[in-house]
Formats: sequence, C-alpha cells, structure tokens
Amino acid sequence: MKREPVVCHTCGKPIEDLGMAIVSWKSEPGVEIGGFKVTHKGRCDPGDHRAPQSLEATDLTYPEGYLNFIFGVVLAAVWAGQRLADYHELADVLEAFAPFVCRETTPEEKEQWGWHHALMMPIPRCAASAVAMPALQPRKERRREAV
Repeated sequence: MKREPVVCHTCGKPIEDLGMAIVSWKSEPGVEIGGFKVTHKGRCDPGDHRAPQSLEATDLTYPEGYLNFIFGVVLAAVWAGQRLADYHELADVLEAFAPFVCRETTPEEKEQWGWHHALMMPIPRCAASAVAMPALQPRKERRREAV
C-alpha cells in the first residue's frame, strides 16, 4: 500500500513529522461522536477545548494502536449509544493511517510499547489488510458528495 503524506485538516499542508501532529475528535456522551481530524500540533490543532479528546498521531501508525482507536474510541462510543456524526471525517482519518498499519508490528515497536503492547488486541497475520475498509469510495469522490 502506497503511503501518501498525511494532510492537516486545518491548513491542508502535508504533515512531515507525525510526532508533531494530533488526532482529535468531539464526543458528547449519550449523544454523538464526530469532528475527527488530523492536525499539526500548536498552530493548527483545535486546542481551544472544544475538542478535548485527542491522541498523538503516532499512536495510529502501528497496527494495535490503530485498532485500539477504532474499537476503544469509535466503536465503544457507538456501542454506548452515541451517534457517529460524520462517517466521512472518520473515514478520512482511518484512510490516512491505513498504509502505516497494514503490516505486522515490528519487534522494536513491541519493545517500545512494552506492557502497553500486551494489553492490545492481537491481529491475525492477514487481518490487517481488511482494516483499510476496501469498500470505501476514493477520498476525492467522498468529499465531492459531502459538498
């Protein structure tokens, strides 16, 4: 899978260093979850406390972190009764990070994440390719429909 640069949802520029980016969203318990975006830290992030839910963008660059975001944040909210406010915003974030995670976790990543890695959901060898959601329309077509 070709790795396109991750683009900031605020300024539209490529994020050269994912260590300087965050993924944020808004969550209203019992109502909805949405507003998913990837932004540069500082100058572009929604640090105005309207989107207090966030994580480091690098957390979505390894298989278990990506799946934990899907299951632990998104699906957990939906299962708890929250409505997914905008499917396309979420799809854009997931699509941006899919090329990083459609692979197995390296030994270095397992060591880096230490005990945290042991708490994460293991991925069967071929399951990671299904995470990229192949049934989604190309990103440009989705944006055109949303307008």
